[in-house]
Amino acid sequence: IGEDAFEYSAVEKINFSSAGNLLKIGEGAFSITPVKNLDIPEGVAEIGKDALKTNNLEEVSLPSTLLVWGNEDAEFYRIFANKTSTNGPTVLKSINIAAGNTMYKSVDGVVYSADGKTLVYCPTGKTGTLSIAQGTEAIGESAFRWSRLSDVEFPASVTSIGEYAFYAAKATSITIPGTVKRLDKQSFYYSALRDVVIENGVEYIGEQAFALSYINTAVIPASVTYIGREAFDFENGYNKNCWLKIENDNITLA
Repeated sequence: IGEDAFEYSAVEKINFSSAGNLLKIGEGAFSITPVKNLDIPEGVAEIGKDALKTNNLEEVSLPSTLLVWGNEDAEFYRIFANKTSTNGPTVLKSINIAAGNTMYKSVDGVVYSADGKTLVYCPTGKTGTLSIAQGTEAIGESAFRWSRLSDVEFPASVTSIGEYAFYAAKATSITIPGTVKRLDKQSFYYSALRDVVIENGVEYIGEQAFALSYINTAVIPASVTYIGREAFDFENGYNKNCWLKIENDNITLA
């Protein structure tokens, strides 16, 4: 399928042949279309940059044969986001990846690395409570960016939460288990959080980790040895007073 083949078209449904003859979907092929569901067939090995950038997509299935992804150097959500969007596709609820793909796998419509150690991306349109798969060790960069989930449950295997992981996420409360050692830069920046429980065991809270959220009180356990610059900064008028109880007398404050 050629470059920009259906870009800005009014086509609402795409049916692919199951013959396995299709090998490549070109750059921008389905960009900015009203297509809601795409089932990319087995045999496709390459999908070009911006090929699926449309905010109307609700569900997409990717084949085990996919090897080359045009946006693989960018945060995963940008694969599907409209060209002018910074928040990912708002209605995308499920990404299904066929078994055997060497890059990614999916569990309940959520994308993980093929080895299951990193949660790569949770579709923005998914709601309710998500229990992260057992064996997950890291929450990837922008994995829950603009997420509409009301709650996220972490397994004991998770040890790190990446940069921008919950950027602008809609959950209002969260418990970060002590097995998580590191919260990276802006991990909960601009989120709707009002209540956060940071369990003993967390060691590092990165720069602006909770900045511009709605938290007005938090207990920093004795296990935390470093808090980054503006980690609890609310100067834009959300909550100008944030009360922290810091239980480690020897903590490093940036």
